[in-house]
Amino acid sequence: MTAREPGMIIIDRSVHTLLAHWRRVIFVDWHGVLSRDPFWMSILDGNHPLKSRLEANLAQIFSRDVPTAHEWMRGQLSSAEIISAMDIKLGRHYRDDFLQRRLDVDCRRMRVNVELFEILRVLRARALIVIATDNMDCFARAFDCVRSRARRSPETALTLTDWAIFCDDIVCSSDVGRLKSEDPDGFFGPWLSAHGLSFADALLIDDRADNCEVFARRGGYAVQWKMGTNQISEVTKAVERWMDVPTGS
Repeated sequence: MTAREPGMIIIDRSVHTLLAHWRRVIFVDWHGVLSRDPFWMSILDGNHPLKSRLEANLAQIFSRDVPTAHEWMRGQLSSAEIISAMDIKLGRHYRDDFLQRRLDVDCRRMRVNVELFEILRVLRARALIVIATDNMDCFARAFDCVRSRARRSPETALTLTDWAIFCDDIVCSSDVGRLKSEDPDGFFGPWLSAHGLSFADALLIDDRADNCEVFARRGGYAVQWKMGTNQISEVTKAVERWMDVPTGS
């Protein structure tokens, strides 16, 4: 996304408030931190007639023995190419683009970690909130689609569609062409530079140790945290400690 000028985000505020808002950024991983839902959840979670064939194909794609998943995450392969390579016969009851349409819809409907999102929503008064994810073109497309929509009532606010509005931006590996652990400068660097920030002004919340390690080596502050494993208080305390340290320290 094109970087906005600070005045386009905060109007009629003091210079101190404006600079405070723009001199910190919290990067938050998606899968394992903000959500655990897989692609095509509506097919995999139930008795859909395509479930077994889709599961078999996804198991192969995400196997450690093949590079397909990483190529998809780097944007070297598109979702359309992945679906075409699966060669799943849909039958006459389905449109040819059924799997693509269902993938896009299911990405927008991914269930989120509401408790963590509530914390991030409050923190937006003190820092930019940016999703930083090794992910595919379909997810980046879903985020862009729903980000400008209004939030629903608390009773139904459970998905990406409901909560994307509380994120300021996204850095996705399929857009930048590299993964976090492989090239942190190439992944985070362009966004930081575009916003006049450095790694010293940034915090990363991620479930992977390798991502946290390379981010910390570049001068950032990293918190390894996994949804369903760690307590929410752990990430809250870590973020508050970071907030208490002057930027660039």
